[in-house]
Amino acid sequence: WQKFLLRIEKKIKPQNFKIWFKPAQLHSLTQDKLVIKVPNDFSKKWLKGRYLSTIEKEISQLMGCKMTVSFIYHPVKKDVVLEVDVKGGIEIKKKYPKAVLIFLLPPSWQELEKRLNKNFCQISFSFSFIRKSFGIGKS
Repeated sequence: WQKFLLRIEKKIKPQNFKIWFKPAQLHSLTQDKLVIKVPNDFSKKWLKGRYLSTIEKEISQLMGCKMTVSFIYHPVKKDVVLEVDVKGGIEIKKKYPKAVLIFLLPPSWQELEKRLNKNFCQISFSFSFIRKSFGIGKS
């Protein structure tokens, strides 16, 4: 895989290599097929559309026989914790600040206020814009 990447790196622009090939990984390699694991469906389509012939040519030369190439991606899975006590929830929030925590009974009024103020009390539009006399912005 490393030899293949070195060959590809010589054939394309450095920024394209960094964006499209650095995140890719070898999934499997058989006598006649290379399967490349990519981080998302967009990368899969881009590599297939723009670089498939280059990839097939380079891997075929490296392996010494005609090779086919395919791409797969596996979305990143996130861990889900379904039930945590109040103290555990606070510790999780400290350790993972971007975690989404759903609670039925908040641990304290301060925690409830902090969560509601942060998530639900921000205005993302201007009332004056909606109330203008001309028609733009009205529904």
